[in-house]
Amino acid sequence: PDGVGFTLLQFTSPSFPYGGELYKFSTLFPGKTDRILRPEKFYLDDFAYIPGEGIYVACTEKNSNLRLPIPAKVTVLFSKDFLKWETVAVDYRAVAKRLFLSVTATNKVWLATDEGMILSLR
Repeated sequence: PDGVGFTLLQFTSPSFPYGGELYKFSTLFPGKTDRILRPEKFYLDDFAYIPGEGIYVACTEKNSNLRLPIPAKVTVLFSKDFLKWETVAVDYRAVAKRLFLSVTATNKVWLATDEGMILSLR
């Protein structure tokens, strides 16, 4: 509704040092695209955008340049302005190979892991 869209690219090639990239684009001004996140320490799995509040990005720790089928520690990043990123508190026992974010109609954010854990983030 606010004219903002996102594209999440996931990289699993051992020759590429990043675990993914997140781009923001404008639907109101075509051609305007900005890379807002490109972490070296994490694999990007999913994101959830709440217009007017910010964006959540679900990540797993990157222990090597090869994405292994072994669960890794879960990290969630949050940004209000797409420039400064802060880490959201997540249960220290949370591990996963894949993560899935969801937002309810009342802007409650949930994180599900492929290991069977469901976490409330806010």
